[in-house]
Amino acid sequence: MNGRGPAERPATRSIAALLSIALATTCVACGSSSTYGPTVQTAGFGSGARAVVDSDGGSLSAAAATRFFTHSAAAVVADAHDPTAVRSATAAATTAHIPVLLLDEPTRTAVELALAHLGVAVVYTAGHPDLSDLQATGVAVQPLGSGTAGSGTADPAGGADPAGGAGTTAYAGTTADADGNVIALATDQTDPAAVATARAAGAQVLTLAAPDPRSSSATADALHADADRPVVALGDEFGSAADLRRRIDASGHGPQVIGGGALMFPGRRFVALYGAPGTPALGVLGQQDLPAAIARVKALAAQYAPLSTVPVVPAFEIIASVASAAPGPDDQYSSMTPVAQLLPWVEAANSAGLYVTLDLQPGRTDFLTQAKAYQQLLEMPNVGLALDPEWRLKPDQ
Repeated sequence: MNGRGPAERPATRSIAALLSIALATTCVACGSSSTYGPTVQTAGFGSGARAVVDSDGGSLSAAAATRFFTHSAAAVVADAHDPTAVRSATAAATTAHIPVLLLDEPTRTAVELALAHLGVAVVYTAGHPDLSDLQATGVAVQPLGSGTAGSGTADPAGGADPAGGAGTTAYAGTTADADGNVIALATDQTDPAAVATARAAGAQVLTLAAPDPRSSSATADALHADADRPVVALGDEFGSAADLRRRIDASGHGPQVIGGGALMFPGRRFVALYGAPGTPALGVLGQQDLPAAIARVKALAAQYAPLSTVPVVPAFEIIASVASAAPGPDDQYSSMTPVAQLLPWVEAANSAGLYVTLDLQPGRTDFLTQAKAYQQLLEMPNVGLALDPEWRLKPDQ
């Protein structure tokens, strides 16, 4: 898609060999003429568009089909409860550049309306979806992999002569929007049919750790060369279009969290040494000098990496203020480590690719007052704040 308007997408002749499908029935959308218009037409997205495809009617696959395509003479429909059928259907539709929809009883109305909206004349099935109502309207229904030799050009995008003659596909050998101008956002939980339809329409699909473009640097990276590329999120878990625009804007500005993105979680796991520099009794962080602490936490994080499904980030959690039994000169029962003493640890950690969390035990004072004292450190990249409420004392404690 070029982001400026509808784009015609031809059928690909090689799909005949891949799926061995012959179209021997009358193409309802094409009529009996031997001259055919475009068999597939993808939807246009305006420059800079930010859109969310939601599961209107309970079917995200149906919503995606009508959002990414304005017309398709053919589509693939799979039994939503048959994983093998879903895999076959998504692979076939992506290769053929046609939409794919998942059918069960709750989504029947949405799927049938989407097929009618697209002008689908031939439905290729995977598994055993019940399409008897469609067949009654004259729509041809054929299983993937079926076909009759010599019954016309086998082409699931409808480029064959619908009468079964020697017809040709006027658009064979080219694919519109091969550059993937539109960016489609998904997660590993997104309806696979919606993802396949986006790919079939030429979109570049980015699979994120969470339904938020800030969860990784992938969206910002994809928009780096052209900030006006349309972005379409698959699923209402991404929020509204306004939410999507705001989060995309945020993902491309400011420092990135180690591991990429502007969100801490989900999408990464932190493995930290906890304690205070130079004070072994408060935790393992203080059991060695700074270079040795960096080496130790990196080795520890490396042990977790093979066991984690997300990137593992080594980190320091530094106790910046320590609750004390004595009131101290300010009568607050909290001892604060000077910024100058912590600065070398934070700078070295940043240089080594570690995240740093400053831990506050405020005693009788409040968190905000102590946090402001460490503003210089907190303004540095990859430095966060941890609050210990159990060490926030009441006036008489």
